[in-house]
Amino acid sequence: MHHRLNPIVMTIACGVFLAALSPRVDAMTAYCTGFGTISFSPRHPSSADIINVQVQSWIYSGLVVPGSAVRTLSRIQLLPDNSVSIDVIVTEHPERFPPVYTTVLVPLDDSYGAIGPLPVGSYWVTASVLYGDAPDALAPIVFCPTSTTVTLSVSSQRGPTALAPVIEYYDANLDHYFVTQIATEIAALDAGQFPGWIRTGQSFLAYLPGQSDNRGHAVCRYYGLPSAGLDSHFYSASSEECFDVAGMFSDAWRLETNDVFEIPFPDRLTGSCPANTMPVYRLWNARVDSDHRYTNDPSTKQLMIANDWIPEGYGPDQVVMCAPLP
Repeated sequence: MHHRLNPIVMTIACGVFLAALSPRVDAMTAYCTGFGTISFSPRHPSSADIINVQVQSWIYSGLVVPGSAVRTLSRIQLLPDNSVSIDVIVTEHPERFPPVYTTVLVPLDDSYGAIGPLPVGSYWVTASVLYGDAPDALAPIVFCPTSTTVTLSVSSQRGPTALAPVIEYYDANLDHYFVTQIATEIAALDAGQFPGWIRTGQSFLAYLPGQSDNRGHAVCRYYGLPSAGLDSHFYSASSEECFDVAGMFSDAWRLETNDVFEIPFPDRLTGSCPANTMPVYRLWNARVDSDHRYTNDPSTKQLMIANDWIPEGYGPDQVVMCAPLP
C-alpha cells in the first residue's frame, strides 16, 4: 500500500451537516460525544514546558463530504486573570476572519495552538466552539455544547514518561523491514521463532504506549494480509491517516493496534520536530508487496531513495515522526 500524506477528509462540519438534520436531534445526540474536549500536550506540564492544546471541534461521523471546504480556525489567549481562552470556529470562509485566527490543517492531528511556559499554578481553560461564515455571524453547533472548561495544572516537575527503543528487523527473502518496541516480539524474533528476520542494528526511541504524558501521538499498526499479496506492516502517528487506511484499504490491511508506541509528530507544513527530538523518515518500496521502512538515519534514507524507495512525510525533508532524544 502506498498511503499518501494528504488523506481524504473523513469528517464533516458539525453545523452544516447537523443543521440539515435538526428534526432528528434526539437520534443524533451520540454525535456530540466528546465534543469540545480539551487536551494538553504534555498532560502534566512543568513551568518550563510549551503546552500544545487541542479541542475536539468536529463530529466524526464516518461520512465523507467530497470537496468539503470546511476549515477549523483557532485562537488561544492568556487573559489578565490568568485564565486561558480558546476560541474555535468551524467555517467555510476562513478568509473572512482576521489573522489573529490560525487554521488547524487536520483537526484530528494538529495542535490548535500553544501557550506557556506558565508559572506554577492552576489555570482555568475555556474552549468555545462556534460555526459561521463571518465574525459577526457565529452560532453554536446545533445541539452540541457551546463551551467547555477544564483546569490546567502546572507544576515544577514534568509528568512521568517512559521510553524504549523501537528495534528494526529485516527479512532478506521478503525484502521487507519490520520495527517493534514490544518486548515479547523482540524476544521471539531474536530467538528465531520467525525464521528469516534479523536485526539491522538500527533503532529509534519512542514512548511506551500510554506513557508519553501526551508528549507523543499514539501510533497505529496495520498488518498487510498475505491474501492480498502483502505480508508487511504499516505504522502511522497520524490519526487521520490511520482512519484513512481503515476506510480505504480494509480488505487488505488489518488493524493490529491503535497504540503500538507513542511518538511526537512533526509540523505538517515544515516537517520540523519539537525540541529534544529528531526526525524519523518513512520510505515506501513502490512494489505490489507494499512495504515501508522507518529510520532516523539520514544516510539510510538516502540509500533507500537511491534504491528507488519513495520517501513519505511532511516538509521538504519529508519527516513522518520525531523520536525523543535519550
